[in-house]
Amino acid sequence: MKTFKHLVFAACITAFATMTATGNIATFSGAKVTLESKAGKAISSKIEHIRKKLTKEVEELTEKITALEKETKHNQEKFKTKAGELEKSGSMLSKDAQQAKVEDLQKLEMNIKDGMEDLDRLMKKRAQAAQIAEQKFMNEYQKEVGEFNQKVSKITQTYAEKHECVVLAVESTAGAHKKFDITENIIKELDKDIELKADTKK
Repeated sequence: MKTFKHLVFAACITAFATMTATGNIATFSGAKVTLESKAGKAISSKIEHIRKKLTKEVEELTEKITALEKETKHNQEKFKTKAGELEKSGSMLSKDAQQAKVEDLQKLEMNIKDGMEDLDRLMKKRAQAAQIAEQKFMNEYQKEVGEFNQKVSKITQTYAEKHECVVLAVESTAGAHKKFDITENIIKELDKDIELKADTKK
C-alpha cells in the first residue's frame, strides 16, 4: 500500500494553468509545496495514520500465518524423523510399542493436515482483507488529496488572475527566476488557516 509521499507528486499536483493574453508564466514546485507546507505535512501524517489503521488486520493475519507455518514445518520434520525411526527399529519393538508409535504418527499427520488447511484459510482471508484495505485506503487518499489539490488550485487561479499570468506546476524551480517562482507564496497561503487556528488556541 503506497503512502501519500509516494503517490502525490505523480497524481496530486499537475499543471494548474489559467491562460491570459499576456503570456507571462509563474511556476511552483509541487513536491516542495507538498513536503514543506504544514498543510501537506498534516495530510501526509493523516494518510499514514489511515494506512496503519487499515493494514492492522492484514499485519495480524500475517503474524498468525508466520507462526502457523513455523509450527507446521516443525511437525513435518518431526513426522519425518519419527517415521524414519519406526522404519529402522520398528521390528525390534513390541506390538504395543509399535502401535503407540503408529498412533503418534497418525496424530502428527492429522495436525499437519489441519495446519495446512488453516494456512490456506488464513491466506485467503489475508488476501481479501488486503484488497478491502487497499480500496478503503485509496478512497480516503483520493478524498484527502482531492481537497488539498482544490486548495492549491484556488490559490494558483487567484494568483494568475491577479497578476495576469499563467501558473504552472513543475518538477523543479531550480532554474526559475525568484520573481516567477511562487512556491513560497503558495505554502504561505496554504498554511494561513493552520496558523490562524494555532493562534486562536493560544
